[in-house]
Amino acid sequence: MAMAVLMAIIPLLLPKYATNPNYLSKRIQRSFQKEQHKIETLLAQEANPETFENNGIGVFVYHNDSLQYWNTNEVSPRLLRRKVILGTDTICNLLNGDYYIKSFKKADEQWFVFKQVNSTYKLENEYFENKFRLCKLPAETKVKFNQDGIFELSTNQGKMVGKFSIVKTKPTNRQKDYFFIGAGVLFIIQMKTRNHIFEWSIQFSPS
Repeated sequence: MAMAVLMAIIPLLLPKYATNPNYLSKRIQRSFQKEQHKIETLLAQEANPETFENNGIGVFVYHNDSLQYWNTNEVSPRLLRRKVILGTDTICNLLNGDYYIKSFKKADEQWFVFKQVNSTYKLENEYFENKFRLCKLPAETKVKFNQDGIFELSTNQGKMVGKFSIVKTKPTNRQKDYFFIGAGVLFIIQMKTRNHIFEWSIQFSPS
């Protein structure tokens, strides 16, 4: 009986816990720090720009204000330089997404190392979807970065680079279908478990 009750309660509790903003914010924080650690490790190893590209990390290298190297065209170098102050770690929106950007001076070069953490397309379709990029979140959950955000996003060194809020959107018809299918499967499992326990209790009950 206890097992049957537990099986009935778990499906009700898991969706609420998995979509809890505090829980999701911790997942977002951990995934960001993992990516930031990867960037710091590559920088500590004095990796060349090509190594960053192999790890899905963008790099712009300037020499005397002239762009000497870049490994991606997904963001505008001019826009990035206009919005980011050299020598800072920050979350910055570059039209198509929110990026973590680490900028610094190295000898006579200016480096901008960046990774998209959240997409912010103006128009969404099946190919361009706004979502958090560093870990999988519930389909109806969106992350919004702005100065009024509820949660702080910090580096492994404890430096805040931005604020964000977690926004629930209306589920699509496909998401609703998945929910009902999942609920149906869980219901069948619960019923089979209850029947098994009931049969077991009859079989071993004193006559």
